[in-house]
Amino acid sequence: MAKKPSGKHPAPLSHTTRVTVRFKEADALGIVWHGHYVTYLEDARQALGVAIGLSYEDFLAHDYFAPLVDLKLQYKAPARYGDRLDVAATMHYSEVPKLVTSYEIRRAKDGALLATAETTQVLTTRKGELVLNFPPFFDKVREQWALGALKVSAKTQDSPYA
Repeated sequence: MAKKPSGKHPAPLSHTTRVTVRFKEADALGIVWHGHYVTYLEDARQALGVAIGLSYEDFLAHDYFAPLVDLKLQYKAPARYGDRLDVAATMHYSEVPKLVTSYEIRRAKDGALLATAETTQVLTTRKGELVLNFPPFFDKVREQWALGALKVSAKTQDSPYA
């Protein structure tokens, strides 16, 4: 699922967020309802965005939106109430104004792979018009990325969004 660096693009940027499965996210058997995985992905994507200057707040501050237009999610094994999950979000460099992020969700205690996913977001104006060129604030992030100047912590961080 993850894109391999082609040599002309900088390496993908990754960040891992830890979430704890809450009681309300599990069914009567203690298994996480499938829709909650999307929230875990969003928590990890936002944490990565905050780390590199492409958070929701950054887009809004410049009058842009980044709506999700595609989601692929494969379930491998169930997460259960009380599990601590490491959600790795990896953003891939793009030549067009969009955000492509791949994910792995693993159980922290044993590293078991529970799900993989990929999302694509496009950029729009506040009026909903598709953006065909990178906005200046996004171009600055891309320049730093291409220079290898963006540093993302390899340390797993607890989600501030849970």
